[in-house]
Amino acid sequence: MKQFQVLYVLILISIAKSSAEAPNYAKEGCNDTCGGVRIPYPFGIGASCSVNKWYIIDCNSSTPYLSAFNNMKVVNIGLEEKTITVNVSVISRCQNSDDHIPSIDLGESPFVYFGSHNVLTVEGCGYAAILDNRLPSVFPGISDYRQEVITGCSTTCSNDSTANKSDLRFGLGCCRNTVPYNLKSYTMDLSGLKRLGEDGACGSAFLGDESWLENSVKHFHHPKKKTTNTSFFPVTLNWFLTNKDFNEIPNFWEGKITNSSLYLGNGS
Repeated sequence: MKQFQVLYVLILISIAKSSAEAPNYAKEGCNDTCGGVRIPYPFGIGASCSVNKWYIIDCNSSTPYLSAFNNMKVVNIGLEEKTITVNVSVISRCQNSDDHIPSIDLGESPFVYFGSHNVLTVEGCGYAAILDNRLPSVFPGISDYRQEVITGCSTTCSNDSTANKSDLRFGLGCCRNTVPYNLKSYTMDLSGLKRLGEDGACGSAFLGDESWLENSVKHFHHPKKKTTNTSFFPVTLNWFLTNKDFNEIPNFWEGKITNSSLYLGNGS
């Protein structure tokens, strides 16, 4: 059993307040929004408003960024499933000459790529992407690490001028595949497969939140048109609090919480 306990910060939305007062999701004395994005505790705008360094949010020109990882733009923070959605790079044959991109390595942080929310997606005719993970080498004297294939998918195109959403899952101009839950880092490689119908058009690949992807393809009608016209796409991370974090939650909560619930888990 894991030694960490996870505090569901839903406790914050149960704080008793008068009906005329809008709830504040941040630590006392701190702002709980940045550019329309709610920033609930344990996250906070600035070091003094967050539970530790991993949860620091920089609010720059009304845009929230996760400070610990080179200021990734924050799209959403969820309390119920303990999630934070951030923008990550999209790999494109048109933009990246080496067709290869490393992810943000979450390392020793309290974050993992949320497997139940994210999917590997490839767009374009005749492309394949491989997602792999760097692991410790089984032969330390020869190499420091080894690459393990996590998942992958490939696309093709037909002569049909239209494609429905079910076609996207079968590789017609777009494909998707699931990823494991406890993913900490990955590298991605994108290749053109002429035998599968590559037509010289751009191709792209990314790890992204499936619900955001579903929304972006709801008006998708042509297999040769990309649903993402950007260098970034939202991916969702899962976060957890340790026993140490729990013990450091300010005492100002004591005596201020009534008719509320505290949920503890083992981090699994």
